[in-house]
Amino acid sequence: MQVILQKDVKNLGQAGQIVSVKNGYARHFLFPRKMAILYTKAGAKEQAHREQWITAKQKKALLLRQNLLEKLQSIEISFTKEADASGHLFGSVTVTNIAKELENKSYEVQKKWILLERPLKQVGEYIVRIQPDKQTGSTEIKVHIKGTAPKKTNKTELEGTKQKILKKSNIGTNKEKKESKQNTKMEEELPAKAH
Repeated sequence: MQVILQKDVKNLGQAGQIVSVKNGYARHFLFPRKMAILYTKAGAKEQAHREQWITAKQKKALLLRQNLLEKLQSIEISFTKEADASGHLFGSVTVTNIAKELENKSYEVQKKWILLERPLKQVGEYIVRIQPDKQTGSTEIKVHIKGTAPKKTNKTELEGTKQKILKKSNIGTNKEKKESKQNTKMEEELPAKAH
């Protein structure tokens, strides 16, 4: 069966292509998800018009991504995280953190565009590559990570927390004791009533 793809389908083709697929695959997967339509002469004419529209849309999106990359070339973002004396962070800076920070600066960058081998876990300056797709190219931004001393908790806070934990654990054991007493009373009453 020949179909016209309406959307890009992995390992099959891109939107607008005419491809041959098995009947069941088309009927049960592609058609219900509106990923393809049946190939007909009328459909082919409609598809030609749609391809022109898709091409124009793709060109516009390409220009927008290229403009975004040009703007990102001079961007530097910074994070302040708790770190130990050697500069190792308590936590890390991830792709999600970078994307959110860029969004806060009014740059819409998808997480999948940010190429980061692994989360950044050390204080310092890093160069992070951003590549929307291979056709558009890529750019690099600077990410600064500053460390701060970890928040110190005073001794009274720790003791107060410890007391709360102990009270909660005692409450749980008291409840269990009451329940077990009630269960034994019920067990004692049951045989007495049976006689």
